[in-house]
Amino acid sequence: MITEVDLSGTPCFAPDAKLTGLKKINFIFGPNGSGKTTLSNKIQTINLDDIETEIEDIAVFNRDYIKDSFRECQAPGHITLGKENSALKDEIDQLTEQLEQHKGKLEDTQTKIEDAERERERLLDVTQSSIGPRRKQLTTIFKDYNSLYPKSAPLIPGNNPTLFAKLLQFKSSEDATLSTNCDTIEKILDILKQIPKADATEILVPSIPDTNYTLSSIETILSTTVTLNNDSPMSTFINKHNLHDWIRRGLATVETDNLSSCPFCQQKLTDQLISELKNVFDDRHTAHIQAITKANETIKTYITNCETLTTSLATNPDYKSIDYNTHLTIINKALNEIRHTQSKLEQKANESNKILSTGLSEDPFQTIREQLTLITSQINHHNNAINAGKSKRTEAIRNARTALYKYLTGVEFCDILDTYLQTLATINLKTPTEADISSIKQKITHIHTETDNKLSKMTQVGEKMTFINQILTYIGFNSFSLTTPEQTSKLSSPEFQSGQYILVRHSNDGTNNPIDTSTLSEGERTLLTFLYFITKYYKDGKGSSPTANLLSTLLVIDDPIASTDAETFFLITNIIRRLLDQVSSSNNNNSVKQVIITSHNTRFLKEVAFSFLNERESDSKACYYSIQKGQTGSSILGPKASSLITNEYNELWAEVRRCNKIVVQARKSHITPQAFPLLGNTMRRIIESYFLDIGGLGTITSLSKSTDRSTATLLAFCNSSSHSSIGSDIYDILHMDSFKLLTAFKRVFETLDGGQHIGHYRMMMRDRPGDTSQQNS
Repeated sequence: MITEVDLSGTPCFAPDAKLTGLKKINFIFGPNGSGKTTLSNKIQTINLDDIETEIEDIAVFNRDYIKDSFRECQAPGHITLGKENSALKDEIDQLTEQLEQHKGKLEDTQTKIEDAERERERLLDVTQSSIGPRRKQLTTIFKDYNSLYPKSAPLIPGNNPTLFAKLLQFKSSEDATLSTNCDTIEKILDILKQIPKADATEILVPSIPDTNYTLSSIETILSTTVTLNNDSPMSTFINKHNLHDWIRRGLATVETDNLSSCPFCQQKLTDQLISELKNVFDDRHTAHIQAITKANETIKTYITNCETLTTSLATNPDYKSIDYNTHLTIINKALNEIRHTQSKLEQKANESNKILSTGLSEDPFQTIREQLTLITSQINHHNNAINAGKSKRTEAIRNARTALYKYLTGVEFCDILDTYLQTLATINLKTPTEADISSIKQKITHIHTETDNKLSKMTQVGEKMTFINQILTYIGFNSFSLTTPEQTSKLSSPEFQSGQYILVRHSNDGTNNPIDTSTLSEGERTLLTFLYFITKYYKDGKGSSPTANLLSTLLVIDDPIASTDAETFFLITNIIRRLLDQVSSSNNNNSVKQVIITSHNTRFLKEVAFSFLNERESDSKACYYSIQKGQTGSSILGPKASSLITNEYNELWAEVRRCNKIVVQARKSHITPQAFPLLGNTMRRIIESYFLDIGGLGTITSLSKSTDRSTATLLAFCNSSSHSSIGSDIYDILHMDSFKLLTAFKRVFETLDGGQHIGHYRMMMRDRPGDTSQQNS
């Protein structure tokens, strides 16, 4: 099993949030907007290779699954559940035929290339052999002058292939076009005789890496902080809570991913809010970030250049004649200090408004510059001692080799080279190229990819369709059902494969007509996708069983009863309860080995957890959690051996009690209470749930005209037709003092209907046993 999920850094959740102590069966309650879907998506991204667990696969049902799995097709009534397509088999047959054609073409092309390669090898062997006798003669002629050249590069190589390769290389070089008077071997020998011998060789002077940065300039960057734009109304709040970098990274994510909701809390973002947030960071802040980034990249490049240079100085044999060990030790120490400096710049890039320092007292850049200057001085001194007259000698040695190979390619082996190149060109002209091979292979790879993609989408739908139709009939959906584009007689064939269904309506005359899928409600879409999803794992007790050979699976089910009616609610609840009984059974042969269920609906959680509510703590296979929204993000309470969930209405009151307790304690201590951004929304849901069912909308509308501004604002917010936009009412609520907001909430119950509801308020505000919000406040 998976026992822990680390949620740190996950949007919506507090920095240190974790889901720990997971058992075989797990129930998680969380109000809307608390991060349940985010949690399920986070679980789906777990890399099972990185942990020790029997779980081999993770299957997640949430709103993202519904969106991806339920697709309307162009034909009336046609839908796909999953990624399947009814035309996949024909398309795969066509791809298979294309594949065989390309494989045959590839085989023919490779045969032609192999035949041509054998022709080239035979041509090369014959040509290299033809120059052998004369090569031996030339080796003897020029052997006394090989000391002028490196041992690895004598004037005449010691074997035919190497000489022939050098002849071809020279013939295609620019040196072959140079004009010389050396048209005989004797003239070349005269040039070689005039070159003096020398034992010493010059050492290459290395280039010194440079950077415009000093320790002082880096310290300035690290210690610089930029205040926010004081013209922005949000700057005070952001400064107070040190939210600069958090908001900056959030804005970057919104712009990069073109998001319409906050990546952290999932609340909808308006153009006005984004504009106000951007206004917080002016040009000075942007320039500050750019300066940090530029310094970081420049110093990384400087480190790489220094490392390359020091490695060359330490390992290149040409530098062994000079002792650099002391200098290199000092340079490497300074490099370590610069690496430390670069890490501070990376930290500064993430915490741009935090004052940092390298803690260094000496400038490592200056130290490296001084040491490399000393090394360069040593090399120059060495070269000056042996460099007198060497430049002319080096030029003469180079010109002698050039003259020799000009003679060999233009006179000695001219006919042999021309014949070889002409014959080779004829072979190449009739031979397919590697580009031709690559093109065919790319087409074959593309066909394989397309075929695998389509095969992965194909599924046996007959059993799934039968199961879904049985369930639809069971819960009263008798007016429509699922069928497929093929004839009914084909459904029993094991070769029948298709991922496409037709949703048909049954008429009184017995005909079936495709229905307009756009008229399906959200609850009906949820039901169809859930049934499709669960058929893979659910055993209904009538002989059918889940798909064979499935991997050991962690099943995550997030709010499967969203927007469903009572009958659908009961059906889904019953299916999940049966599945949980199978999974928790001691002789479980189901592929599902662990289940995590999340919901905002307390009744649903109590229903699906029914079989586990009375288990002893020591024997229980289930545990219970709740998600609580806080100022720094959502946190997870649990695990608990028993469920503390009563109903959603009580949970809303528990949040009000928790906030009220914190405010009361803060006022007693004469400190400013913390802000609760979501408290107004919690109060709105309580007022709607309690008063709209009793008094109707009119009483709330009239009460919103109260002379008490706080009470009027709260009621106007409750009566708003849209709670997703930042209007004046919600802006007032979000910025209202917590004590005033709690007082306004109490006055609603004191004022409405002559105060007859104040008793309910007092009852609900009492501390209650098992109130997790109170215990963790």
